[in-house]
Amino acid sequence: MVEAARQAAAELDKINDGLMKISYSKKMTEMSPLQDILAAIQLEHSRRIEIRISATAYNLPVPASQIHLIVDELVRNAEKAVGDAPGAKISISAQVKKRWFRKSQLVLKVIDNGPGMKPEVLRKATDPFFSTKAGRHVGLGLTSCSEMLKAIAGKLKIVSTPGVGTSVQIEYPLRT
Repeated sequence: MVEAARQAAAELDKINDGLMKISYSKKMTEMSPLQDILAAIQLEHSRRIEIRISATAYNLPVPASQIHLIVDELVRNAEKAVGDAPGAKISISAQVKKRWFRKSQLVLKVIDNGPGMKPEVLRKATDPFFSTKAGRHVGLGLTSCSEMLKAIAGKLKIVSTPGVGTSVQIEYPLRT
């Protein structure tokens, strides 16, 4: 029990640190090229992550702190899902989607070939404090991602198939 409490506290500290960085940054929204953010995330994780960025999204300026925290959390979730399974894959793709009569948007996906989620788990995935790892996990990661995206007018969509894997899609409206 004590070890589970320590792990939960460490996870809450990590989430709190990320939110504090956003809340108290000197510039409200420091923008960075998407490629720089994804390259940094790739370096921070030991597992090989495949990254595919379209030419239109490569140098796209995005809110650095928010996008980094969101994608990092999604990659961490994907790493936990695939574990050490042979053939484990995690990929990040990014493209700009042009829309008629509306702002274009960045569509970014983090995809894994882990065990996937059952429909009842998928329905609760972004609920605060919901976790399939009771006692070892606080269940705020996806909730935080969803709320941060709402704060920058974005959306989070999760598609998961048991036995196939999970795809988490970020949609961020461009300011152009």
